[in-house]
Amino acid sequence: MKKKKRKWFLLPFYTLRPKKPYMFGLWAFLHKKEITQPNTNKCLILGLSLLEWNDTQLVMKRRGDIYWSSGILKDRSFEFIQTHHNIYYFISVCNDNEIYFSYSVQDGAISKWVLNWRGGFFDTYGTLFVKEDMCDRYGKYPGCAVQEPPTCRTRDFQFMKQSVLNSGYPSLMNIDTSLGLSDCQAICRNNCSCTACNTVFTNGTGCQFWRDELPRAQVGDANQEELYVLSSSEDIGKPWWIWIIILVVVVFLFMLAVFCCSQRNSRGRVRREVQLHEVGPSGTTGDREGKKEHASKQQAENIILATQQARLSMKSETENLVVSPLICEWGQGLGFFFFILSCVCLGGPCSCSAQRDSIKPGERIQFTKLLVSAQRTFTLGFFSLDTRSYLGIWYTSDVDNKKVWVANRDNPISGTNANLMLDGNGTLMIIHSGGDPIVLNSNQASGNSIATLLDSGNFVVSALNSDGSAKQTLWESFDDPTDTLLPGMKLGINLKTRKNWSLASWINEQVPDPGTFTLEWNDTQLVTKRREDIYWSSGILKDQSFEFFQTHHNIHFFISVCNDNETYFSYSVQDGAISKWVLNWRGGFFDTYGTLFVKEDMCDRYGKYPGCAVQEPPTCRTRDFQFMKQSVLNSGYPSLMNIDTSLGLSDCQAICRNNCSCTACNTVFTNGTGCQFWRDKLPLARVGDANQEELYVLSSSKDTGNHLQNISIICGVVGLVIILIFSCLPRNFRGYRVRREVQPRDVEVSGDITGDRELEKPEQIVPSDSEDIDSVKQFSLVSVMAATNNFSDENKLGKGGFGPVYKGILPGGQEIAVKRLSRDSTQGPEQFNNERLIAKQQHRNLVRLLGYCMEGEEKMLIYEFMPNRSLEDVLFGFNTSLFPSSPAGRKMLDWNTWCKIIEGIAQGLDYLHRHSILNMVHRDLKASNILLDHDMNPKISDFGTARIFERNASEAHTRKLVGTFGYMPPEYVLGGAYSEKTDVYSFGVLLLEIVSGQRIIPPDSKGDNLSLIRNAWKLWGEGNSLKLVDPAVVGPHSTTQILKWIRVALLCIQKHEERPTMSEVCSMLNRTELPKPNPPAILRSDEPRSCSDLQV
Repeated sequence: MKKKKRKWFLLPFYTLRPKKPYMFGLWAFLHKKEITQPNTNKCLILGLSLLEWNDTQLVMKRRGDIYWSSGILKDRSFEFIQTHHNIYYFISVCNDNEIYFSYSVQDGAISKWVLNWRGGFFDTYGTLFVKEDMCDRYGKYPGCAVQEPPTCRTRDFQFMKQSVLNSGYPSLMNIDTSLGLSDCQAICRNNCSCTACNTVFTNGTGCQFWRDELPRAQVGDANQEELYVLSSSEDIGKPWWIWIIILVVVVFLFMLAVFCCSQRNSRGRVRREVQLHEVGPSGTTGDREGKKEHASKQQAENIILATQQARLSMKSETENLVVSPLICEWGQGLGFFFFILSCVCLGGPCSCSAQRDSIKPGERIQFTKLLVSAQRTFTLGFFSLDTRSYLGIWYTSDVDNKKVWVANRDNPISGTNANLMLDGNGTLMIIHSGGDPIVLNSNQASGNSIATLLDSGNFVVSALNSDGSAKQTLWESFDDPTDTLLPGMKLGINLKTRKNWSLASWINEQVPDPGTFTLEWNDTQLVTKRREDIYWSSGILKDQSFEFFQTHHNIHFFISVCNDNETYFSYSVQDGAISKWVLNWRGGFFDTYGTLFVKEDMCDRYGKYPGCAVQEPPTCRTRDFQFMKQSVLNSGYPSLMNIDTSLGLSDCQAICRNNCSCTACNTVFTNGTGCQFWRDKLPLARVGDANQEELYVLSSSKDTGNHLQNISIICGVVGLVIILIFSCLPRNFRGYRVRREVQPRDVEVSGDITGDRELEKPEQIVPSDSEDIDSVKQFSLVSVMAATNNFSDENKLGKGGFGPVYKGILPGGQEIAVKRLSRDSTQGPEQFNNERLIAKQQHRNLVRLLGYCMEGEEKMLIYEFMPNRSLEDVLFGFNTSLFPSSPAGRKMLDWNTWCKIIEGIAQGLDYLHRHSILNMVHRDLKASNILLDHDMNPKISDFGTARIFERNASEAHTRKLVGTFGYMPPEYVLGGAYSEKTDVYSFGVLLLEIVSGQRIIPPDSKGDNLSLIRNAWKLWGEGNSLKLVDPAVVGPHSTTQILKWIRVALLCIQKHEERPTMSEVCSMLNRTELPKPNPPAILRSDEPRSCSDLQV
C-alpha cells in the first residue's frame, strides 16, 4: 500500500493561506509566540491567541476565553471585518465529515492572513481585521468581547513603555516560558496591586510584575529599566490630537511672525515709520536722521525686551515642555512670536516671574521646582532618599541641604510624580500618583488664602483680607517640628488645643520617619526621651543658661513662657545669624556651630555624665560594657530578628544591652531599620577569612582595652623591626629587586597543556589584599543569582579552566557574563586575583571586568557580555542556540570585519606591552581568548595567566609552563623563557589560523602538529602563499593585504631575537614594504622539528 504524504496544512501555525482549511476541533490557528522565538520545537505549543471557526464565524480566543469574533459570514462578507472582495472567495463547509472555513484568491494573487502574538489579525495587504491589543482597552470595539475593567481600573487605563528608576527586584516573577508579553499585560491589568510588568528573558518570555509606583527616569540616571507601566490616559498626558492642534497653531504663528519681520525689515516700511515719527516744521535732513536714529534705538529696545520676555517665559513654571524655542532677534514681531510660542508649547501662563516664595489657590509646585523665601534664607522643595520622596525645608546656604523640616516624614511618596498644591478651598496638599493626597492643614483652610515660606523657615497658610493683606495664620509648619529647632520655633504644649510641640529624631540618616529619641520642654528644662523613658535633661533654665550644657551666649537669647494658654521654650538669635538645634538619630544634640549639648550615645555607657538619667546595668553587665563595630566570623543566622522598620540601630543596641543573652546586634535592612541579635560569642575575623560580617559586638572595655593594648605593643615592635631592616638595606636595593625579577619562578599550567610535569603552587601577580583590587565593584551573591536565574543550565555558556560561565541580566537590563570558580579548579584562585587587578587596564580591545562576587566559598568574576562569543567559534563553528544574533561562521563576515579583528588584536597586545599602567605579558593568546562584541570588535580576555613585566627586562624565566601548545614559542617550551616576544609568536600563529581557516593543532592530529606553520613557510618559499588562504576571507581587492598578513605572521614566528615588537607589528599592518622573513623558529636546524620533541 502506498504511504500517504503528510499534509502540513493539517497543522497550521500562525498563518492562514489560500485553500488552507480552517476546521473546528481539528485545525487550530496559533499565533507566533514571540517575534524572537518563532520555532518552539513543539508543533502545537499554545500561545496567547487562538483563532477558530465555530460553524458561522471566526472566533479568536485568549487562553480559552473569547477575545474577538468576526461576526456571521453572509454574502461573502463578515459582519465586523472588511476584506478585498475583488480577490477573496470564502468557503464554508458543514457536513457529516467536517466543518471548516477556508478561502481562495484569484490566480497569481499572493495572500496570507496572519494572527500575531499581540492578538492582531491582518492580511498580506496590511488590512487590519483586528488591531493589536484592540480588545484590551475596555472599549466596545466591533467584534470585541465585552470586558469590564476591575473595580480599581477605569476604561482609559493602558500600558506605556517607559524608562523608570528601578532600584529593586520585581514583586512577583513567573519564569514559565510559554507566557509572552500579552499574557503579562493581561495578568497585570486584572490585578489591582500591579503597576508595571515586563518579560523575564531576552527572548520575550516569562513574566515579572511590580506593585510599587516607580518614578520615571531622567537622562543620565542610574538603575534605569524599561517597563510596561499601567497608567490612566490622564496621567500619561494630553491626547495626541491636542498636540496636533498645538503644532498647527505654532506653524501658523511662525509664518505670521516671518511675514511681519519681512515687512518690518523692508526699506519702504522703515521709511514710512520714520516719517510718521517726525515732528517740527522744518523737516530738515538732520532732523530726519535724528528721528531715524531714535526709531532704530526704540526698535532695538523693543527687540531686547521681547527677547528677554521669551527667555523668561522659558524659565517659568511648566509641566509639559515640548519644544525649547530659539531666540530670534530679527525684529519685534518675531520676538513677540517666540514669547507666544513658549506660552503655547509650555502649557503654562504667559507671565515672566522670578523665583517665588508663595503659592496662591489653584497653583502648584512641581517635584523639580522650589519655593525660596523673600531674603533667600530658606528653600522648600521635594527631595528623595533611596526610592522614597519627601517635601522639606532647608537653609539655602547649606551646601549639604540638611533638612530642618519634613512635611510627610511618616507618609513618604513612592517616586517623583508629585506636586504641592493649594486648592481653591485653601487646602494645602501633596498630590502624588501613589495614593490619596497628603493634606498638611486639615481643618485649617480658607478659600481666600495664600501659602508662604517665611525667612524664619516657617511655612504658613494665611487667610487674606479683601485688599490682599494677611488676616490671620491658619496653619504653620512650626506647629509640626521634626528633628530641628529653629529660632522662634516652640517646644512645649498648647494648653487649650493640647497641641504638643516636640522634636523627634530620624530613624537614621536615610530614613526621616520619627525615630528613637524625642526632645520636649517640661516647664523648666529640656528633656530627651528614648521611647518615652527619660534619657537626658538640660537642667533648670536660669539666668539665660542651662545647668548641664553651654551655649553661645553672644548669639542665643532664651524665652520661657508659662501661662493659662501655653507653656513653651523658644530661643532667638541676633539679626543675620544662622542657627538651628538638631536632635540626631543616636541621641546627640548640637547646634549649627557644632557645639555638643549631648554627645552621641553618651548616656548609654552607664556612666554618670551631666544630665544623663541614671541607668543601672543588668546584673550580667558592668558599667564598662560598650558596643564595638567588629568583623566577626558568622557561620549562621541570627538568634532573633525583628523586622519592624520603625526600629533603628539605637533601639537594637538598647534591647541587646538589657538582655543578658545578647552578644551582638545589627540592623536588618539596607536602610538601617529592623533588628537582629546574636546570642553566641562570635570569633573575630582575620583578613581573608570567609563568612565575615560586621556586627556591633557588646564587650567589656577591659577586653577591648587589653586587645587594643596588645595590638599597640605588636605594632610598635613590628615598626621598630621594619625601621632596623630598612636602615641596613644596601643603597642598590632597586637593582637587587630587578635582578631577582628575572630569576626562575613558579607558574601554573593551563588545562590545555598535557604532560608529566608536576603541578606546584603558582605565584600570584600581586598579593590578594592589594589596594588595587578593592577599587573593583563587588556584587552580592543574591544579585548574581537573580541575574543568572539561579545559575540555570539554560544560562550556561560553557566551561573553562576557571569554571563554568553563565549569561546574566542585571536589573537595569545590562547583559553580563559570570565566571564561577569551580572547587576543582587549579588556576581559579590565582586567576580570580589577577583578573580583578586587570580592571585597571582600560582599552577598547581588552574585555572589561565589571566586578566580582566573593561570599563564603563562592568566587565569581563578572564581565561585559560578548554576544558573538569568541574568535575560535567564528573561525571553526559553534552552536548558535544561545547566541541567535551571532554569525553562523567565518563565511558570514565581510572583508572589513576581518581587517578590524586583526588590527584590534594587535592594538590590544601593544597596549598591554607598552602603554598600560601594568606592562604585562598575556602568555595564553589564542582564538578562544579573543571575544567579539555586538559590532564584532575583538577583545582580549582571560588574564589569569598574565604576568607583570619589568620595562627594562628583556625576558624572564619559569620552571612551570602555562599556555596552549601550538601558540607557545620553542624558547618558552624548552627553556621557560618568556617575554613580550612570547605574545608576538602567539599572534603570528593566530594570524595564520585566521587566514587559512585551519587550527594550528587539528583535533584529529596524530603526528606532525605543526603542519600549518610548515605548509605556510613552504608555500611562501614557492611563491604560492594564496593557496593557503581560505576563500571565506577573500574580499574585493584583498589579495595584497592577505599576502601582507601572511608575511607579518611569518615575521612573528621567527626566532626570539628576530621577531618584531607588537608596536612594529601594528605599523607593518599598514605599511606596503616589509622585511623578508626568516624560517620559523620551530623549523630551524637548532630547534626541535616535531611536536613530539616539545612534549612536557
